[in-house]
Amino acid sequence: MNTPGIKKKRKRDDDQPQTEVHKRRAVPTGQGSSHDIEQLEKRIVENPSKNRKDVETLIRTIDLSDSGSKINLKAAIALCKVFSRLVASGTLTKNGHDNEQSHELSGWYVQQYGIYRMALMKLLRSVSASQRLPVVHLCWRVLEQDAELLHHLVWDSDSMFRPLLAAVIEMPDGADIRETYVGEYMNACHDCCYHSLAYLSYVQPTRDHKYSLL
Repeated sequence: MNTPGIKKKRKRDDDQPQTEVHKRRAVPTGQGSSHDIEQLEKRIVENPSKNRKDVETLIRTIDLSDSGSKINLKAAIALCKVFSRLVASGTLTKNGHDNEQSHELSGWYVQQYGIYRMALMKLLRSVSASQRLPVVHLCWRVLEQDAELLHHLVWDSDSMFRPLLAAVIEMPDGADIRETYVGEYMNACHDCCYHSLAYLSYVQPTRDHKYSLL
């Protein structure tokens, strides 16, 4: 997945007063602004090793207790772009790192990626109906990143696929997202269609849910 490059920060003029240099500030859960999120994203992309705490801050910005906040989606999109670049750069690849430091960094980011995916699924299940579709599309983007990491194992492993499908079929009054899932993803991807139907045939419906995408 191609993503635009990030321009390097301008070098601070030598005559700029030191007092004008803004210190980094943490973004409290659910209280970040769009500008804060953009700055965190840029710092992570510029130096993934040095700016790990910014990843944790972005994840904490997703406030599940305030599911109607637009900042939640902005933070989730920023994290998707961050992890997409890390996947493309090979940082999230568990194997092939030539030194212990790179291997440790990769393991840490893989862990944070898992935390992010869980937060995203909780967000999908908690947001209002008007925000569901954007989150579903974002979940699919993350599934595409999983596919780059896991290849053909993406359908059977601990990826975004099964949690996403389960949320889609269990969502109360979720006819819109089910139609989107079938029309845009199942019909367009043979593997998605095959494994979605296989999942539905494997999972037994409960008394409260009749598992159907149609």
